[in-house]
Amino acid sequence: MATGLAEAWWSRVMHLPEENEERLGAASNLGDALKEQGKHAEAETIRQEIFAVYLRLVGFEHPHTLGSAANLAMALSELGKYDEAEAVNRTVLAVQRRINGAEHPDTLMTASNLAVALERQRKYAEAEAMYREVLAIRRRVLGPEHADTLTTASNLAPALSGQRKFVEAETLLRELLVIQQRVLGRAHPDTMIATVNLSGQARRRSAFASWNACAAAAGAGTRTPRHGQCNEDLGTLPSRGPRQRKLCKVTQTDLWRSLASSRQRERRQSFQHLQPTAHENTMVIDLQIVKLLFFIFSKVAGGKMC
Repeated sequence: MATGLAEAWWSRVMHLPEENEERLGAASNLGDALKEQGKHAEAETIRQEIFAVYLRLVGFEHPHTLGSAANLAMALSELGKYDEAEAVNRTVLAVQRRINGAEHPDTLMTASNLAVALERQRKYAEAEAMYREVLAIRRRVLGPEHADTLTTASNLAPALSGQRKFVEAETLLRELLVIQQRVLGRAHPDTMIATVNLSGQARRRSAFASWNACAAAAGAGTRTPRHGQCNEDLGTLPSRGPRQRKLCKVTQTDLWRSLASSRQRERRQSFQHLQPTAHENTMVIDLQIVKLLFFIFSKVAGGKMC
């Protein structure tokens, strides 16, 4: 319905000059509608055109140009062009910090989107630094219980986990869950998603610790934890024999099987069994229901990258 209205508006004004204000508004609206439909390539094309028009008319530092550039960066991220999104976000962020200040909502949004682009490129240390900067400001300006603050804290956890800072990530997610349970309630979609994130983080930490110990015992030497593999080929571990090589290989496989099987167990749980455990102070939930609730909530609230 929204896409149909956006296309109807666009078809009515597309013949007007590029700089026409209504035409630019219709184009921007169409870009948003295409994004919601998942037509990210078409959305990128439209947002490129809008940015080019504003850049020519009012210059890069005008709010309309900065806003269109930020929208373009989001479209690039949706297409997996994270390096291009990073470049655009860095340029926009530098101008916004100078003109609007570090605490302006637009500045924080761009900084957060830049952190996402960095994280998706596995630049975890840079992403962590950016997330921490945004989190500190949002905690000070908005308070620790504000939705944007909680979102930033949640986004920081994967950047920590990507650097194998499992304890820090798990601690952060536990603190986040406590706040969401108190402020939003246990049945809120965001609270349940935080529960899933905490459970997954705990499994990753435990599974990686088990594999790491096994690989060390098998004589793997230097390891590359990201792939759950020994740095050396598993078939040619030095002077350890077939039993140790098999042990390392089996544990490597179990690292991922344990995560998959735990997710399957969670899916078999009934939604009626939302009870906190003594060990993790969390809930066992049906992931399919969580995904459905998250989808509904995102549609109602209007999802955004932050």
